Amino acid sequence: MSNGLSLKVVTIQYDAKFKKVDENIEYLTKLIDEKLESEKTVDVILLPEMCLTGYVFDNREEIDFYCESPVLEYEGEEQRSENKYCRSISFASQIAKKYDSYVVIGFPEKIHKKKDFNRHLAEKEKSSNYFPFEFNSEYRYYISAALISRKGNYIDHHRKHFITDYDKRWANEGDYFKKFELYSRENPFQPIPTTIAICLDACSRNYDGKNDDDKMELGNFCYREGIQLILFLCNWRIMDRSNTPNEEKILNLINEWAERFGPLTDNKTEGVSYLITSNRVGKEKGNEFAGSSNIIQLKPSVKLFSNLELYSSGALVETLKW
Repeated sequence: MSNGLSLKVVTIQYDAKFKKVDENIEYLTKLIDEKLESEKTVDVILLPEMCLTGYVFDNREEIDFYCESPVLEYEGEEQRSENKYCRSISFASQIAKKYDSYVVIGFPEKIHKKKDFNRHLAEKEKSSNYFPFEFNSEYRYYISAALISRKGNYIDHHRKHFITDYDKRWANEGDYFKKFELYSRENPFQPIPTTIAICLDACSRNYDGKNDDDKMELGNFCYREGIQLILFLCNWRIMDRSNTPNEEKILNLINEWAERFGPLTDNKTEGVSYLITSNRVGKEKGNEFAGSSNIIQLKPSVKLFSNLELYSSGALVETLKW
């Protein structure tokens, strides 16, 4: 049964230049303005993981300058003494106000332990064999994604829960997944249950990092919480180096992403759910990224609405209905 709700969603794909924050802001602003020139209104704009800084940092010393503390940003003057600026949050806020849209943006986060309430990580740090970062540190570092309101205000953020070997050079594991509430223009009182996930979050892993194909934590979370919109931002690398045609590589990757939400798609419950993916393109420190950003319906049946290519920048715009 239709709820009469809709969201016009936009997913962005582009080649982030490593450490070139100003250049990336300029390019993204132009790309978004060009792609949305004919759109009177949009409701959600999704940007990639760590989209203003680049991704492959070798250690905490290298990334520290680029880290942000969005929680402190909205707690007054104290923030200014701990962090240089919040470029990602500020940029997303400007875009949100310009288009009267929610914005989700990926960024590197730094926060003092005393202000961090990551219970999952606090328990792990008690273990004598905890990895990474057995050295003493007053701060925790995360790969995060902020949710910005239509009025440009910070709402909350998700921290990458499952981190890659690259991430372990500087980042801590984030706490568990969160349920957010977005609202359509048709009915500002009926929430659309939403979650945010970052790259490896979609994998099947236990907390100890071992593969467990039966434990799809994100998919099970979405099923339990009745999630209807998944905002998935990545720096997903090209893994298929075969001579397979690019079109087939893209579809294989999209199918792989969709399959990771098996608990949601396999359970024949009522409702409609969508997966929006924003992945980057380009090369960085020997890594090449897979693009293929897409908009998929997961329930009541899996259906690909649209996707971008492996190597080119661009944007997708679709109106999703519930």
